[in-house]
Amino acid sequence: ATVKATDDVTAVVQLTDQTYGEGVSYDSSKLSNDSAMDNNSNKVFLDNAYINVRNMFDMPVDMTFGRQNLIYGSGFVVLDGQSQFASTSIYFDGVKLRWHATDKTSLDLLYMKDQENSVKNSDDDDITLSGAYLTSKQCPFIGKSELYVLNRNDEGLKKDIWMYGMRLSDKLANGFDYSVEGALQRGDAKLNQSQDAYGYKLDAGYTFKDVSMTPRL
Repeated sequence: ATVKATDDVTAVVQLTDQTYGEGVSYDSSKLSNDSAMDNNSNKVFLDNAYINVRNMFDMPVDMTFGRQNLIYGSGFVVLDGQSQFASTSIYFDGVKLRWHATDKTSLDLLYMKDQENSVKNSDDDDITLSGAYLTSKQCPFIGKSELYVLNRNDEGLKKDIWMYGMRLSDKLANGFDYSVEGALQRGDAKLNQSQDAYGYKLDAGYTFKDVSMTPRL
């Protein structure tokens, strides 16, 4: 359900029904959680529930507050949020501010709960995602560039991880397209464990234009 209160204020509520399939059974002696045995199609949950406000205080700033999906780039870094509903949900709970610096440049500021109350009977077990994500669609000779600084804090594991990354992509008029993304992680966990990692993703393709189905290789 989508309700447009004004030209700049919109509310969205989405319910999802989780279904794993029929005929799946579990060995109850190997399960510590009795609810995990329930494989019926009866798990309706609140998938999205957010309010979007555009042009806050007559400034080029938008706010999205509540339960929402986040997908940046190709989803290499930011895509999947809460996981207790398996692959039927990807939402985060929190607030996103987007500043439209120009028509082609925007900066997102995030404060999200990746997982909340992940450990039973604990008050300090949340996983929080926060940071900034800059997107520009007017870079010379590149096309689209994305820069981000993100922090993921796991209170239960006492793990505090910072990520610094960049993504470059473009789709050329001759049919070629590409994307290049890389990120570094630095941080600490409990017992003074250092957390250092890096990752990258490369993709290139060519789309045939003179055929009916326009396949991409």
